[in-house]
Amino acid sequence: MHNACGLQVLRRLAITLSILFVFCLFGSDVQGQAIQGKFVIASWWDPDFTGIAAIDEMRLSLFRNAHFNTLTGLNARSSNGMLEEAPAHYPGVRYKLERIAKVGGLRLMLLDWLFWTNMKSDISRTVGSVVAQYGGLPLSLANLVAGYNTWDEPQPGDQLARAKSWILEFNKKDPRRIVWANLAPYNQGTFPKWSNYVDYVRSYLADNSTSVASFDYYPFLGNGKWRNYCHDPKDPPYYFRNLDLFAVETRVKGAIFWAFPLSSQHVDYSPISRVNLQFTAFAPIVNGAKGLVYYTYQWCREDATMRSSIVDTNGDTTEIYSWAKAINQQVESLGPLLMSFAWQGTYHENSSDTGYAGCSTEPGLSMLPSNHTFIRSFSSSNKSSMIGEFKTGSAPYLLVFNKDRSSSRDVTLTLKKSVPVWECNKITGLWTRKSAPTESITIQAIQPADVRVLRLAD
Repeated sequence: MHNACGLQVLRRLAITLSILFVFCLFGSDVQGQAIQGKFVIASWWDPDFTGIAAIDEMRLSLFRNAHFNTLTGLNARSSNGMLEEAPAHYPGVRYKLERIAKVGGLRLMLLDWLFWTNMKSDISRTVGSVVAQYGGLPLSLANLVAGYNTWDEPQPGDQLARAKSWILEFNKKDPRRIVWANLAPYNQGTFPKWSNYVDYVRSYLADNSTSVASFDYYPFLGNGKWRNYCHDPKDPPYYFRNLDLFAVETRVKGAIFWAFPLSSQHVDYSPISRVNLQFTAFAPIVNGAKGLVYYTYQWCREDATMRSSIVDTNGDTTEIYSWAKAINQQVESLGPLLMSFAWQGTYHENSSDTGYAGCSTEPGLSMLPSNHTFIRSFSSSNKSSMIGEFKTGSAPYLLVFNKDRSSSRDVTLTLKKSVPVWECNKITGLWTRKSAPTESITIQAIQPADVRVLRLAD
């Protein structure tokens, strides 16, 4: 009996430790809503799997070496069927988790065809089956499941309602894990007015069980202009307005948002460059994003419009790999700080971008309010800067971003009272004091599409 009791205690301890491990990654609030515990660096098309363990673990190691930490579950050379029910000629989800376990530092958003964009199934019964089967995995594998990837760009109306129903049901049956649907970006083809798009995003977030919102908006087109669906002066680009909307609405609902850097040239988007990739990674972070999902990591063989990606169709790295790795290293280093940030606002130096570096104008940008608590003004030589304001505790932080994609810029901050200024090294995470208490400081030579991280307190 003593031995049996001892085994029971050990089993309970193991289960408790496993649950605590999951909570360290994701957490749960008092209402049972999953909370993201670390900054997500993910991809949409994950590395292809071959079914040969050594090759697939090598590919995952390459993925992790570029400082990715999350797979979203979709790729062309693996099955997304339920565990061992997957077709035999493609590796299934359990196989993915076993390979991920060997590499370390990675987790998986489940994308299962049983529920992904499935308009016909009984939601309650399907979710119950999914949660039961994946919950029956060994804890060493179950702990690698970050959550559920349920839908891509649900359209307003029935699809959005269905996506929300999936999220609600998953959160009821598995409240520890994140449930996620990627929303459509603004475009006049789907949303005749900006107000229609605002209603769409608010509707998605209306249910308090929704903890993550994201959208994929790629601003740079091959013709040198910003993305503009109708190519009509009456339909200006809405990249920053999209970011601001998600920042505001997720803060209101106590949720978080992820954004999509474009790492694959396809259709009429411009070729991928280091500076454009960096722009679409850092601009969302300045607006408070707590996750990046690159589109894409693997070059998708089935997409005839695709012409480049981080790794090619054979899984070999391209030049884009080195750019993504350098960006992700900084984001991963800053991750704990970024996750602690409470976004206060993002301000542009000018209310309208004026076509610098080949961009067409985006109007209606948020500017620094005249009654701001501690910032009097900020300026650069071509009005191309923007700043994100954050707090951790009572300490104010600023992310200072150079939107100019062609030239480095100095940005001068004028404050309403003297404060010490510290800057964080984005690679080491170490802080250096740049100035004793001062009311004015110039942040010199911010590189194109780069961001500098400041703390205005000791």
